[in-house]
Amino acid sequence: MNIKQILELMYAKDSKDKDDLRIKEQEILYNYYTGNKNAILMYLEQAALKSYHPDDVNEMQKLFMNVAKKIINQLAIIYNEPAERKLVKSDGKVDEKATDYYLSILPDNINTIDKQAHRYAKLFNTSMTKVFMHKGKIKYIVPPSHLIRVNADPETQDLDVLTYERMIGNDHYVIVWTEDQHFKSLNGTGDPESIGDNNGLVNPYGVITYAKLQLEQMIDFWGEPMSDLAVISETINLLKSLLVSDQIIYGLSGGLLATDIHEPQFEKGTGKQTTPPIVRLNRKRPIVARTGANGLKPEITSISTNPEIKEVRETIDWFIRKIAASKGLNPNSFLDGVKATSGYSKIIDSLEQLDIRRDDVEPCRIYEQERFGITRIVNNVHSGEKGMKKIPEDLRLQVDFKEIEIPKTQDEIIAEREFEKAHNLSTPIDWLMEKNPDIDEDTAKEIIEKNKEINTTIGNNEPESAIDRIARNFNKQNEVTSGQ
Repeated sequence: MNIKQILELMYAKDSKDKDDLRIKEQEILYNYYTGNKNAILMYLEQAALKSYHPDDVNEMQKLFMNVAKKIINQLAIIYNEPAERKLVKSDGKVDEKATDYYLSILPDNINTIDKQAHRYAKLFNTSMTKVFMHKGKIKYIVPPSHLIRVNADPETQDLDVLTYERMIGNDHYVIVWTEDQHFKSLNGTGDPESIGDNNGLVNPYGVITYAKLQLEQMIDFWGEPMSDLAVISETINLLKSLLVSDQIIYGLSGGLLATDIHEPQFEKGTGKQTTPPIVRLNRKRPIVARTGANGLKPEITSISTNPEIKEVRETIDWFIRKIAASKGLNPNSFLDGVKATSGYSKIIDSLEQLDIRRDDVEPCRIYEQERFGITRIVNNVHSGEKGMKKIPEDLRLQVDFKEIEIPKTQDEIIAEREFEKAHNLSTPIDWLMEKNPDIDEDTAKEIIEKNKEINTTIGNNEPESAIDRIARNFNKQNEVTSGQ
């Protein structure tokens, strides 16, 4: 495609309008996940206006909670522990030097990026990781999916065009990537302009440097996002707001019915009756009643209500349990006041996480291979700069994702360690490092030696127990008797 065809393809009205719907849906999900206060309050107000008068909505206590983040983070578990990466030769043997170099150029926050890519994929179904070079190191960025537009092959899902918007100075530009070209366009309709020194508008890498993590492949490139999270979040937030506003604040205090409290007031010149003042009852504003012009007796009646606090709370919990259960999670982990999970329940939760992990491992493995391929291309283009070396084309990436461990009881842990120690499979040094992953072997040895010294000292200075004292006195008496 030439440049004109690219811009027409991406920003033709029909295709843009269709993609705008996808972007709006993903943006709402993103705001719920990140807890964007202003956006969530706007969604809450829009939901309330469907059933309540604008004046009532304006006075409503608006509350929200972030259910989406907790659900997504519990579902995206592949990278809870850092993945191990090695570069292997065609014969399956690890290339230690190439592996060390590859790991050295990766971002320092690689595991944080991995978690973000997986969580966005859970949220949107597809997440995109940008690969680029910065100061002699590879960098990864995972932008929210609603900030990106793509055109892809419907069968292979391979990218033909990728664009995103950016403000440069006071102007709105669209940045365009294809396999051959890289440029910017004013508002997506202006003539192509170079970015930096790239006067030829050429993509130096020959690939679009974005790796996709696609959990389910569908006809549409992006697939279906987890839109039910937005619907449930909106419902829960509305119910929580109504619980406080209607059931607790207004429900517990009841209401007042005041009749004939004030004389009618009329506007000057028009003769129209003005709105009567609001009757307030509190310590600062006692009600002052006076007889109206018509001679009627002022009257104030207290109206009590029957607040349904328990029922509304149970409804909120019901929605939380349903959305958690529908995702294969333990609903009780989302609710307040639930007793600590038993050992058996933890095992069941782990088995459910195993199923979730099993579904996601293969897409994550494909993503890792694609990201490595792009990383190698970007690295090799810049080889020779600031100590950058080439990564041979015949090497492939081997990734080891950590398994989910089934929780063990304390008795099981003790028995396992006794067995491993008896068969020289592990040592107290290993156990200490397992308990505190931030320490190395030498530090673990120092801690154990210091603890041993302290324990020995305390043991020698322990006060004599009553049984030991009786036994010692008994032995003394025997010695005296035998000596006589």
